[in-house]
Amino acid sequence: MQPTSAHVTSRGVCPKMPVRSHTASVDATDRTAPTRHLLRLLAGLLPATPLKSAFLRRLGWDVSADSSISVCILWRVEHVVLGPNSRIGAFNVFRDLRRLELGQGSVIGQWNWISAAPELRPLSDDGGSLRIGHHSAITSRHYVDASGGVTVGDHCTVAGVRSTVITHQIDLAASAQTVKPVHIGHYVIVSSDCRIAPGARIASNSLVAMGATVVGDLDERFGVYAGVPARKVREIPRDAKYFRKADVHVRPGC
Repeated sequence: MQPTSAHVTSRGVCPKMPVRSHTASVDATDRTAPTRHLLRLLAGLLPATPLKSAFLRRLGWDVSADSSISVCILWRVEHVVLGPNSRIGAFNVFRDLRRLELGQGSVIGQWNWISAAPELRPLSDDGGSLRIGHHSAITSRHYVDASGGVTVGDHCTVAGVRSTVITHQIDLAASAQTVKPVHIGHYVIVSSDCRIAPGARIASNSLVAMGATVVGDLDERFGVYAGVPARKVREIPRDAKYFRKADVHVRPGC
């Protein structure tokens, strides 16, 4: 089973994704779930080997034979889909996710914290899910709150360090916590130390500058967005080579 890419609208922004099936929530009612969660936690602490991947497949996850998961904390993660040649690096924490999905050739680096609040996941159709398309990367030392659902398109890079994605907030009028999913289009770069607020949508072929705070829709393609809140500050050439790269890697320049 290979994960599907995030789709793009005419504005180049990923739309809200439907619930795919009830299989991702099967752990919620399965009496064997606590045992399987414990076994997955223990397996996660092992180094990346074909045997580890095979064991995780036996525990119900869709892990491609040529993908890998290094030493990580995997606690109460209900379903994982790793496409061909995808990779999860060392020392990440994944907690209380309903679904974690990496497309072909995608990478999650090291020291990231990706989690969801179990009591908030039912408030969104895709609550508790992180879905990453093909040949995309979340590098290192980022924080992702997937309570409301986060979708990252193909050929994206959440680059540098210390960016934060938040999908839940407090509604002051109702004095209640609410969630809104975050959608990132295709061929997007999110630079270091960015803040992405609940409900944010970033158009394809965009660059979010270092330190920017994304609130609402960044809906124009081929733009550089900077500031607090982020606003378009200039155009990106449509023939930029990043928008034509074939895999996850951004190679050193001359």
